[in-house]
Amino acid sequence: MKKVKKNHTSTIFYNKNSVRKDLTNSQFSKNVYDHVKNLSDGKPYYTQLLDWHSNTSYSMERLDVLNTAQDCINDPSMNIPLDVCLDLVNIGISVYTDTLEYSRKHLPKGTYLTYADARFKNFVITNEYQIKLIDLDSFTLSHDYVHWRTPGFFTEIFMLLNKKIQDAKDV
Repeated sequence: MKKVKKNHTSTIFYNKNSVRKDLTNSQFSKNVYDHVKNLSDGKPYYTQLLDWHSNTSYSMERLDVLNTAQDCINDPSMNIPLDVCLDLVNIGISVYTDTLEYSRKHLPKGTYLTYADARFKNFVITNEYQIKLIDLDSFTLSHDYVHWRTPGFFTEIFMLLNKKIQDAKDV
């Protein structure tokens, strides 16, 4: 394993086909991990979880990342196709509706699986222009069905994509 990235919240290690994330300031319980693994199963826009090691360590699929969605949309030199940008809206909405549907079917009434860090930087675009949600340890069980960050995330998506659409018309 080669240490790739260390910041104030985690250390990331790369293997040939997987990535291990060691958390420094938070936990990803086995219970939440299992719910997220079930939620994401068969959905290509989630980074696939591979193994839970402890409350502070888990493995996921390795991605060939072009950049974060934030950087791809904000940097015109990235030349991201407009359809990929529009897919980001669909995927953002899908993550939210997936969690609501999953919560209804698999959790006690009044408990919701929510994504607590909905931001552009937590969606990446791969070299093949696939959009993937990363930072899956940001899922949490909550009594709120909408995390406070979610409405702002959707506002940001709509505003940035409106600008990108207008810029594309000007070309």
